[in-house]
Formats: sequence, structure tokens, C-alpha cells
Amino acid sequence: METAGRRSGPPCGGVGGEAPADPRKAECDGVKKRVWRRKEKAMKGKGFPKMFLFILAAATVLALSPAAFGQQKELPLVRASHQPCMHALPTILATNFGWWDEIGIRVTFHYFVSGMPQVEAGQAGEWDVGAIGTVPCLFAGVKYQQPLIAISNDESVTNNMMVRPDAFNTWLKDPKRDLKGRTFLVSTISTGHYAVVAYLKKLGLKESDVKIVHMEQSAILSAFLSGQGDVAQTWAPFNYMM
Repeated sequence: METAGRRSGPPCGGVGGEAPADPRKAECDGVKKRVWRRKEKAMKGKGFPKMFLFILAAATVLALSPAAFGQQKELPLVRASHQPCMHALPTILATNFGWWDEIGIRVTFHYFVSGMPQVEAGQAGEWDVGAIGTVPCLFAGVKYQQPLIAISNDESVTNNMMVRPDAFNTWLKDPKRDLKGRTFLVSTISTGHYAVVAYLKKLGLKESDVKIVHMEQSAILSAFLSGQGDVAQTWAPFNYMM
């Protein structure tokens, strides 16, 4: 499950629902109305990419204060964070097709190799809203109180454990017996890591029964294709490259 979160920031409006004293409220409200129109279009069957745009735009309204709409001529800037996963596609499409202009914001794309570096960068103030895996999202909420605002998409079926084509004809006859002591290449503290632990538990094994080697996804791809490790934990799009 991929989730969308944002760093803490004042809402577009007053405290406790009161009307803000800032005279620039009207411009702020204008962005709210454009965001709501985007939601209505998305809910009428425009598809996942544009629905995700609504999530991102709604986060913009939450993250930006009326001061951001002052005398600046440029549109408000939102720093979106992603990994090389499917949840990045809507942001890429929106940028390529100029959809951000329709809701009155500018968006910059910030790339991270996996969830934990993304979480740490968010805590350091490097991005405003981002899509991230379930496990890092929970970690961010517990450790840093970074709020979850929406579910962006479900990629659970793309969290895989892969072996080489000859494995079942050579060493992997009985998974419970033959996986013991084997080397798993894993992006740790991730949804993929959780999938590995859950799979081992299903077999009656513990994480300590295998050797977990931490690598980011691109490194797993290179290492596994060069003959390192016995099992590769991957997610899309890296599992399609194996």
C-alpha cells in the first residue's frame, strides 16, 4: 500500500475554523475552489492519475498559509517527493501535460531511492507532500508525527521475492528447508522487507534463519543479475527488469 503524507504546516484559513484576519484570504480561497473542482472531475471517472492530483492539491491547501499568496507573482510551490515506483507516474504525467496550471500551483519533483531516506528528508524540511510505502509511513508517523493524509495507490502485489530461473531445479526444492541460511538482498525498513518477514513466518521460519543484506533497489538489481545473493526482494519497476 502506498500512502501520501505531508509535513506539518498551518491550514489555509484561521485557527480553529475562525476566519483569518489576513486580507489575502480571497486568493487562498480561490485555490481551494480550484482544488475542489479538480476533485469533482477526478471523481467522475477521470482515473487514478488525476485523482492523485487532487490528493496533492489538497495537501497544498493544507500546507500553505495565506502568507504564501501575498504579493508574489509566481504560483505557490509544492515540493513533491517520490521513489522510482508507480506512485510517481501521476506527478510525472501532470508535469508533462501542464495539469498543475489548472489548479494554480507549481510542483517540483524530488526523487528518493527508497522510503527511509525520503522520511528523513521530509523531517529535514526538504519536501511538502509525498507518496511512500506503508512501513516507512508508519515509521514517520510514530517517530516524527508526520501525518498521513490519503491512500495514493495499492502496489502490494508488486512486492516480490525473486530467485533465478534454475533455482527450483537445483537448490530450492523445499522452501522451508532450503531457504535457511540463504542470502536475501533486501531494502530494509520497507514494505518489501515486511513482505520478506511475512513470507518467512508463513513457512515457519524467522528472519534470523536467513541472511538479510541491505541494499537499495537499484543495487539489488545489479547485484542479483551479477550473481550475488540467493533471493532478491524487489518492487515495481525493478522486478520487471529481472
